[in-house]
Amino acid sequence: MIERVWKHSKAENAEGLVGKQVTIRVSPHVYGKKAGYLGRVRQFLALLKLGDTDSFDVRHSDGDSLTFLELTKGQIERVEGAGK
Repeated sequence: MIERVWKHSKAENAEGLVGKQVTIRVSPHVYGKKAGYLGRVRQFLALLKLGDTDSFDVRHSDGDSLTFLELTKGQIERVEGAGK
């Protein structure tokens, strides 16, 4: 569920998503220039458990869905730490 919107968001009516559930898509072509990045994104999302909260860098896709863009430094560290 969307709890808040980044204050610098350029999305039209982004606040309209607050309180709503949305679909976040992982689109492999987004990460095509970053070898192994798709795997890291999938690993990170697999680490999430029901009730977890986090911030995500996304953009609007089609309808009510958003496309996941990139991991934060902290999210990458979680993925790398889980592999140990």
